[in-house]
Amino acid sequence: MITYLLASSVLVFSQKPGFKEVDTTTYNQFLRGEWKNLISSGKNALDHGYDYYYLQMRLAYAHFALNHYRQSIIYYKNALSHSSNDPVANEYLYYCYKYSGRNLDAIVHSRSLTSAQNNQMNVKNKGIISLGADHSLAFSNAEEIRDNITSGIDPFREGVQKATYSMNSTAFNLSHTIGKTAIMEYRVTHMNKTEYSYFIDNTVSYLSTEQSINQTEYSLDVKIALTEGLSVKPGLHFIQTAIPLYDLNSYGFNPAQNKTELGKLTVRSLVPKVMIEKKTTYVDIGVSYAYIDFNNITANQAGLHATVFPFGNLNLYITSDTYFQFAAHEGNSEFNLLFKPMAGIKVHDNFWIELGAGFPDQFNFYDMKNKTAYNNIEKISRGLSVNMIFPVYKLPGKVFINYQHLSVDSYFFPADNQLDPFNMNSYTTHLITGGISWTR
Repeated sequence: MITYLLASSVLVFSQKPGFKEVDTTTYNQFLRGEWKNLISSGKNALDHGYDYYYLQMRLAYAHFALNHYRQSIIYYKNALSHSSNDPVANEYLYYCYKYSGRNLDAIVHSRSLTSAQNNQMNVKNKGIISLGADHSLAFSNAEEIRDNITSGIDPFREGVQKATYSMNSTAFNLSHTIGKTAIMEYRVTHMNKTEYSYFIDNTVSYLSTEQSINQTEYSLDVKIALTEGLSVKPGLHFIQTAIPLYDLNSYGFNPAQNKTELGKLTVRSLVPKVMIEKKTTYVDIGVSYAYIDFNNITANQAGLHATVFPFGNLNLYITSDTYFQFAAHEGNSEFNLLFKPMAGIKVHDNFWIELGAGFPDQFNFYDMKNKTAYNNIEKISRGLSVNMIFPVYKLPGKVFINYQHLSVDSYFFPADNQLDPFNMNSYTTHLITGGISWTR
């Protein structure tokens, strides 16, 4: 394959190189594996007006050898502009897309490969793309604020206040191709949590010290390629929550009282959503929209998403997700802002680490990136997270473990205006998530 890429020459650049000097210098640098020198020489040649197939291929492979996959894409595409059916450029361009996290572009481009290449490279552009599962466990010190929740609230003010003790959640992910230019993504989550619940109805107070809540979520998205690097992803997220219903005659203020459960109140919510994303060499940028109706509060949520790749690969990336919410309840409205930065770095070939944060208030919120609904009536005022990723190349896939430290604020939400809660009491939640994923 090397001889396929090269012409011959042995001279060194002058200040104004001729074609022979350019070709000779970049050829020899390619043979010696002097990738950084080759990139410098090649860019200098391009600046002087030299643009031909072999020069673009050498530059492309130099970036590829240095794991600069996103930069390599540029030069392989330039080489294909000189020879559109070239099998070597098409093969390496496929791997550049795949290794830089652009799976949809890789799938679309795989159709430019020959049948022999698809078989030799074991390319699968139909069927299942990825599978995954994860489990989350959370625990808190909410017991420390129980007495504060039931004291100091006007008994004539109807409303509710809660605090979560613990939570278990299991999720499964699946994605597969649809046609030639789309991927269908599924996520199913089942969650169980134990909470402290205090509410007032018609001047009567009710208290449940260990109320069990079950919630199931279904997320469905279709990621459609519009052009190279540009995609649109519409979707729906369905939430079903089961809340215990008690016989109020057996439901007293005394926490030790035996309460008779009559059944479950089922609350259903549907979140329509859409995201448009553009992937470039150094920056991925996207905008999103979701309509939320949680706890009788409606919200139009807009998101701005950006990820920067300083080296043009996945060795270092910095992500920023900013959400703007316009919420309304019973004629009242408010504007909310949520900022979630994150940075990821490759520590070793078999170890990545990501550090993230979130602030100020996460409440009645839909996380577009993680396909997760936050529909409880507590507010996460800030969060810090550490995510450790261990690639398993023989799988191929990855194992990960994530820890989040969350500062949570419990409020009394009055029935007449849930946008104006009071009686804030803060506690801390620790959330640990572990999972595994397989990607074809």
